[in-house]
Amino acid sequence: MGDYMKRTGSFVCGMFLLAAMLTVGVFAAETVIYENDFSDPATLSDFTQYRLQWEIKNGGLYLTDTPTETMPYETNGECYAHILYVPQEPLTDYIVEADYMHLQTAGGLIFRADDKAADEQADGYYGYMAFIGTAGDRGALGCGGWSGRYLGNLNTGKAASACTPGVNAHIKVIVKGDKIKADITNKDTGKTIYSYAYTIRRAAGDAQWVEGTVGFRMLTSLTSLGLNSVGTAYFDNLKITTANAVTAAELTTVSAVDTAEALSAIDTSNLRVVYANTFDNAATLQDFTQYNGTWSVRDGKLYADSVVKIGYMHILYSGDRSLTNLTDYVVSFDMYNTQSAAGGIIRSDLARADSTANGFYGYIAFVSTDAAKAALGYAAPDGSYGGNIKVSPTLTAPGANVHFEIAVRGELLQCVVTDADSGKELWRHVQKNVVWSSGTFGLRVLAKNMDGRNNLKNTAFDNLKVFVFE
Repeated sequence: MGDYMKRTGSFVCGMFLLAAMLTVGVFAAETVIYENDFSDPATLSDFTQYRLQWEIKNGGLYLTDTPTETMPYETNGECYAHILYVPQEPLTDYIVEADYMHLQTAGGLIFRADDKAADEQADGYYGYMAFIGTAGDRGALGCGGWSGRYLGNLNTGKAASACTPGVNAHIKVIVKGDKIKADITNKDTGKTIYSYAYTIRRAAGDAQWVEGTVGFRMLTSLTSLGLNSVGTAYFDNLKITTANAVTAAELTTVSAVDTAEALSAIDTSNLRVVYANTFDNAATLQDFTQYNGTWSVRDGKLYADSVVKIGYMHILYSGDRSLTNLTDYVVSFDMYNTQSAAGGIIRSDLARADSTANGFYGYIAFVSTDAAKAALGYAAPDGSYGGNIKVSPTLTAPGANVHFEIAVRGELLQCVVTDADSGKELWRHVQKNVVWSSGTFGLRVLAKNMDGRNNLKNTAFDNLKVFVFE
């Protein structure tokens, strides 16, 4: 009995001690790993700068340098730069947050970045990023690749009324195990700009970064919208803390953005590849049916070589029958040296397809005939061209290399166009359309010369992928 009382007494005493510790907050708060309010210019030595110069002044971290004409990936004075914190010990699971003040164009927080691999490439931070988009009107989550090239957005929010160039934003990221939770709010009003929970490895374009440091990335300017970040936008109040006490709920709950438009976007973060073709094998051309012309595979790319009747020609996937009548899916591909109208087809009625100009009987996302814009369009059920659903502002030029992602889900049709070299998002559009509900996928080009430009044997397609939603 005495031994029992001792054991019981020890247990009760321990419980009282634990309760007391929780009451005074011994286990209530996370440990701060690093904190910087950027009031001391000397703390710039805590970071490694890449691509352009950064400076701590007036209580903030500013990008103060403008790119030169010879800088890689620089276009019209536009250039990405990043800066990474040099950690005292490896970082894996943590909470990182900072303010993005007087934001202009693209900029945000880098996390789980491999500082041992980091370099001066435009996307050489080798990790993930939670950021404001190029137009300064929405949030997104992106991923850098193993080669220092941007792999793409894992998720992009819609334009939020709480986010416009000039506002102050607070960015907070929790990364723990294979979970990422990114929240961006308007610092002054508290309204949500972007909120997204992501499981690593869920998206096809994910390099699966499991550890690494934090940092910042900023686009110097966006000339098309008159936005300039150099010496104007800045980062402040960086804080990194442990994530030991973070719960599963904190990593999965997604708050509503303050615009109903956000609900209309197709989420392409949780996909499974069902078809992929890098066009390294000419035999894979047998997977397709060619219309109004001939196509060939050479040098690891797909080309339209000759046309029967001058005008449009297309090629449609007709291989595995289980893939020729898909309903909800995503098609992505790269298009190089675009000369005139060319793009990708989705939800094409293979049974009705023919060699007429609009005989693809489905939706199409494409670059315009002058190679200056992107657009969404469709073929009408009677075989005529139904019209353009939406046309972008001017965003490309002849010879451009672009990446298309076309998604269909239910009545929603979505197109995202990015620069194939830099990964910079050029255009995004989503809306309802109910003309075509299922079908195969393919590619289409305008074969005839346009002002001396010709897609035949010039415009090339590569990295065709088809995904279904998990």
